[in-house]
Amino acid sequence: MEDPKTAKGVVKREVVQLITPGTVMDGKGLSENENNFIASVTSFQNGYGLALSDLSTGENMAAFIDRLDEVVSEIYSVGAKEICGVKAAG
Repeated sequence: MEDPKTAKGVVKREVVQLITPGTVMDGKGLSENENNFIASVTSFQNGYGLALSDLSTGENMAAFIDRLDEVVSEIYSVGAKEICGVKAAG
């Protein structure tokens, strides 16, 4: 990124931070007793891998779950703000 004081013409800018619903890191926007979970889901032949990370406390959990409805239920129960996943091939 260029210093605007020394740049001639248009100043070159860069993305320095990406803000999404799950990446509230400074506590703003969260109540005192609210968690900030993000979830990651991976599909396997015989079930699903689910990882949950609470960015407000540092707590992490991972589980293998047989059924998709149970994965969805777990994500709703913790109130995940963001879900990351891998698009299935094919």
